[in-house]
Amino acid sequence: MLTYPAKHGAVITTGSFASTAAQYTDKIPERIQLIDLVKLRSLAIQAGIHLATKSDPVPLRAYPVGSEQRIKGHLDHAVLNRIKSAPSTAGDLFDLKARNIDWQGIYAVQYSIYQDFSTAALNYEVNVRRATLLIDAQDGEPWSSAVSGFLNSVPAGDITHVSVDTIVPQFTLDMTAVKQRAATLIQHMYASSQTYHGRNNQQYQKECVPSSKNITLHDVRQVYVPVQAIKLTALRSDYNTRIIEGSKDIFYVDDLKLQCRHCGLDTRRTHPTAGPVNVHAQICNTCGAITHPAAWLFPHSFRCACCQKTLCRRCSHWIPKLFVFKRIICDICADALPSGAARQVEKRSTSS
Repeated sequence: MLTYPAKHGAVITTGSFASTAAQYTDKIPERIQLIDLVKLRSLAIQAGIHLATKSDPVPLRAYPVGSEQRIKGHLDHAVLNRIKSAPSTAGDLFDLKARNIDWQGIYAVQYSIYQDFSTAALNYEVNVRRATLLIDAQDGEPWSSAVSGFLNSVPAGDITHVSVDTIVPQFTLDMTAVKQRAATLIQHMYASSQTYHGRNNQQYQKECVPSSKNITLHDVRQVYVPVQAIKLTALRSDYNTRIIEGSKDIFYVDDLKLQCRHCGLDTRRTHPTAGPVNVHAQICNTCGAITHPAAWLFPHSFRCACCQKTLCRRCSHWIPKLFVFKRIICDICADALPSGAARQVEKRSTSS
């Protein structure tokens, strides 16, 4: 760099750099990029080269991507078939119209930590064995513990099972930086403020922050996570969500929006993460809108009095019954009546 002179330089190794090397390159004016085995593998995969070492024949891994039919089956089991629907089931009304896969890189760090903060008056220790921390490959920020817990049950496969052209993200942190970042995050995760009473019966507070020397990093893996953007269509209504696929369940990165068309409130009784979702909802078999189930008092939806079809207010019609009461019917049953005999519920409620 001094001889030619070059604007940029790089030092490449199949090993790793000491922390002092990174500190040195940060201080000098010349721009020198440090590329260790972690970054080198990331660059190689972008070029379609599968780089491995003798000690680690499968360095890059990826979580699986199932077929669209499998994803639809997951959604049917977890959410869709729990929605009240007639005459068709909710799962039959929904079609998976589009699926886009966004590959995101993470460092999966397996660690253990043990530190005893106990004293004569305080009994407290941190003891965690073989836990996993997920760190984003781009910004070094931790992924949520909910995602980490879900992915721990999902086996990652060889990167060769994934099309190289679809993988965009790079691993920007070298191994030294990843380990330092992981140790700092783990310290923050298990830092705790403990309150105790001394022998003089006075209350004290102790900040218990684990030391980095008590943290053991067993393994660091580069893993690609496929975050799938799903578009579902039910008749004339569209629904979107983002998920991570598991072996048996799915994790909702973004909620599947199931707001009631009439009141705008969420129809789910439990927040979706992984596994089945408790849904208190009904779907209109005319337009595909989600509503709260039919009820006598302040109804948000109805069932056709003739064919029992589930309906939203917009797709419902009514005819007089015994001068005071009304019968709610669907559009097909309304068309079978003489012209003008039935009126739309939504128009009547809007005009009033």
